[in-house]
Amino acid sequence: MISGNIASVSKKQNSDINIGKLAIWFVLLVLVADTIYSTWYGINLQTREKCVIYKFMPRWLFMTYEYLFELFMVVIAGAFAGSVTEKYFKRYKKLIPQNQVTAFFYASLIPVCSCSAIPLIESMKRRLKMRTIISFVMSAPILNPYVIYLSFSVIGFKYGVLRILGAFVVSIITGIVMEIAHKKMGNNAIGVYNSCRPKVCSAIRGEDVYMKTWKMVFEIAPYVFIAGFLGLILEISGPLKVIEQLPLNDHFVSLLIFTLIGTFIYMCNGADVLFLAPLLRFTDLGLGVSIGFSLSATAICTTSIIMLFKFLGKRLTTVLVLTVYLVIVLFSYLSGMIV
Repeated sequence: MISGNIASVSKKQNSDINIGKLAIWFVLLVLVADTIYSTWYGINLQTREKCVIYKFMPRWLFMTYEYLFELFMVVIAGAFAGSVTEKYFKRYKKLIPQNQVTAFFYASLIPVCSCSAIPLIESMKRRLKMRTIISFVMSAPILNPYVIYLSFSVIGFKYGVLRILGAFVVSIITGIVMEIAHKKMGNNAIGVYNSCRPKVCSAIRGEDVYMKTWKMVFEIAPYVFIAGFLGLILEISGPLKVIEQLPLNDHFVSLLIFTLIGTFIYMCNGADVLFLAPLLRFTDLGLGVSIGFSLSATAICTTSIIMLFKFLGKRLTTVLVLTVYLVIVLFSYLSGMIV
């Protein structure tokens, strides 16, 4: 009788794992197909009306799809990447970035946005110092091979170099500040959970990346939906239209405003480059202001800030956002003066 119950429970657990596995791979397949489709047809933030789905949906419904459904898929992909990373960190310890510089270079090879990079905090928190984790998470959304290529080819050499230098400076300084703040605040635990519960561990044998992925997703789901709604509200209110109407002759004031707006909007995979290109060509927008906008628009956004509340807590998240903003403003201002 007991053995029959155990077999029944085991069969149900295996069924749950298989469904979860299929769902994750379906999400990954959709995201890969979406990336290929968007790249092939040149669909981005400014040309989303080219999308075949956009043509058959009211604008508000398409925006809802982007900021809720698509964001949720991106978070699932990020959580899965974090679970896989944790598994291979255990197996191949030599591949773990040991310092901020190696973390920066590792992260620069991964094409992810800030929302999918944040779940990686969970996989790294037991093995890396806070400064290394933050450097990785901050630099991953700012740089990747495609964005680097786009920066040099669309805007130019100076912009491309400044973007790489800016990403390095922001990730290193923010990492150091966050580690100091973490110690000052009592070294409180970070991440969505500290250890898996006995029932969950027995079901997944402590190693199943698919169950770990869904556990993390369910933990942060409320934050994802809140973040999605806030992003949707900002999109509808049109902060980018405000940018296009700003007086650009006072570069310092423009820098403060552009960087502030960039901090709260969602831009990924080079969308900021495509947005800035015509402004640089047809207005007197300075290179320093452009760098400030690019760094802030990709490093963090409203959606990622809400998610960071769950992973870092409100106080550490506040420190991170303020540090990122101030470092970007200072770097961009100096860049505008020198270049």
